[in-house]
Amino acid sequence: MAETPRLGVIGIVVTLAGIAARLVLAGPPQTGTGKAVTAAQQQRTAKVSCRAASERRLENVHLEVAAGDAITAEGGCTLLIRNSTIVAPGWGIVVQGGAEITIEHSTIQGGTGSLSIEDGGEVTIQGSTFKGRIAKRPEGQLTNKGGNTLP
Repeated sequence: MAETPRLGVIGIVVTLAGIAARLVLAGPPQTGTGKAVTAAQQQRTAKVSCRAASERRLENVHLEVAAGDAITAEGGCTLLIRNSTIVAPGWGIVVQGGAEITIEHSTIQGGTGSLSIEDGGEVTIQGSTFKGRIAKRPEGQLTNKGGNTLP
C-alpha cells in the first residue's frame, strides 16, 4: 500500500515493500508545524539518519543542527536532497557503506566539511553549493552533473 505525498502536507509517508521504508519531508510549513526560513522551506533541527534498505527524501527543508553532523547515510540507503539547505558544526553530510545520495539545487554547509564520502558511498550532485571541504576516500564515488559551486 502506498500513499503519495500531497503538496503542502508536511509529515511522514511510509511506503512498505518488503522491509523498505520511505520518509518524505516536503512542502511549505503550515501554522504550528515549524518556522519558515523562506516561503518554500520548513525549518528542522533534528539530525537525519538513513540506514539499510530505506529511501528518504528531503525537499524544501532548512535543516540546521546544533551539534555534530546533520545527515548520516549508510548501509544501502537511498537519499534525495532537493531545494534544501543543510547546516551543521560537524559534517553537513556523511555518506558511507553503500549509501547513495543525490543532491540537487541545495546548499550544504559544515564546520568540519560539507560532504564526506567513505567506504563505498556514492553521491551525485547538480546545481548545488558546498561550503566547507569535500572529503572523498578512494572507495567513494562523486558524480558532478554540473552547475555546482565547490570549495
